[in-house]
Amino acid sequence: MTIEEWREVQETTPATPNQRGAVMHEADRLGLTHRTERLRIFAALLDLDELGSVHDLVMGQAGQLLHALQGFDSRAELDAAARNAVLNHRAAELRLRIAELDRQGQQLSVRMAARKRPGVL
Repeated sequence: MTIEEWREVQETTPATPNQRGAVMHEADRLGLTHRTERLRIFAALLDLDELGSVHDLVMGQAGQLLHALQGFDSRAELDAAARNAVLNHRAAELRLRIAELDRQGQQLSVRMAARKRPGVL
């Protein structure tokens, strides 16, 4: 199997029951007992808009999440990282929106300049 094929597997194959169990074990260790909060934090750590269920994870995401969770010694560390992840996600969304608005503004400027030239519609 090539590295590209393995990446495809990681990106498309659902997480295994063992992976999901390990993720949930780490969540329990860190005190993530409420489902909604747990999914919100998981989504933030994975830079996703939302996560409906741990069953929605693919193998690569489950591995990333497990590695991230194992790196936290306390719930306070996890909460701080999740807040930072949410802020970084929002900042990235805003940068994309600004770039889109800038592109639209440039297109509008080109059209306005074309209208000002005599004989050009």
